[in-house]
Amino acid sequence: IVSKDDGCDDIVLSSLLYDSLKETMTYLNPDKVLNLLLEFIDILENNLNRQFTNSMKLRIALHTACALERVLINDELKYTDDTSKFEPVVLNKIKNALIIFKESINLQLNEDEIYYLTEIVLL
Repeated sequence: IVSKDDGCDDIVLSSLLYDSLKETMTYLNPDKVLNLLLEFIDILENNLNRQFTNSMKLRIALHTACALERVLINDELKYTDDTSKFEPVVLNKIKNALIIFKESINLQLNEDEIYYLTEIVLL
């Protein structure tokens, strides 16, 4: 049994995420976005005072990477569900965590993409 504190889980997550990014990314370079995605998840966990499972971290990271690619090709998703179900405080914490992508690779998710991400985070 592997202890969560020995870093093994982080290595497995990083490796799984990298392999998934290599398979799915067309425009973003997995070597450049991998650490940003992992840092984004750390910031998100701190902002929301939550600890995500590795499968949830993978899900959030892959969704975010795909959303960033959609921004690049100007093909962002449109959120058609009711947005009033999201607490403004939670939305702001997620937006705050997303700043890392604006500052490092100059990509910013639109409101609709943020709603989809919020939906995943709140599962």
